[in-house]
Amino acid sequence: MSDPQAQAEIESAIEQTLGAGLDTQDPDQIMRTLGQELEQQSSQSVLVLSAEDEPESWVLGAGDEGQDAPEGIAARFLRFYGDGLRKELCDVEGGCLKEQYNKILTGGDMRANLTALAPSVLAAIGASTALIAPAVVATLVAVWLLRVGLQQWCAASS
Repeated sequence: MSDPQAQAEIESAIEQTLGAGLDTQDPDQIMRTLGQELEQQSSQSVLVLSAEDEPESWVLGAGDEGQDAPEGIAARFLRFYGDGLRKELCDVEGGCLKEQYNKILTGGDMRANLTALAPSVLAAIGASTALIAPAVVATLVAVWLLRVGLQQWCAASS
C-alpha cells in the first residue's frame, strides 16, 4: 500500500483486532463484532452527513426485515460489497482464491495475513460515507474472511 496514512491506520486496526483476540474467535462472533462496529460508525456518520447525502443501502436495511441487528447490518454490508471483494480476491471462473493471494497468504501467521489482506479489502470497499474508520472495518472483514476460509468463500461464490 502506497498511502502511509492508510497503512498506519490498517496497522493500528490490526493491533486492536489482535489485542481483542478476534483472530481466535469463530466467524459468527467476528460477524457480531463487525455488526457492532458498523452500527457505531454508521450512527456517527449520520451526524456529519449533509442533507443531500444519503447513506448506502446496507446502512438503511432495505430488504432485511426480520434480521437481528447488529448481525443484520454486517450481512448487508458483506452482500453490498461482496461483488467487489470477490473481484479483488477470487478467480471467479476458477472458483478459487487468486494466485497472488495464495502466494502471500501462507501459513498460520494471522498478523502477516491481515497485513497482506486488509489493504486489498480496504480497496474493495472503497470510501463509504457511512464509515468513519474504514481501516477498522476492512481489518474486521479480513479477519472474518481468514477465519471463514478464503478458498471456501471464493468457491461458494462461484
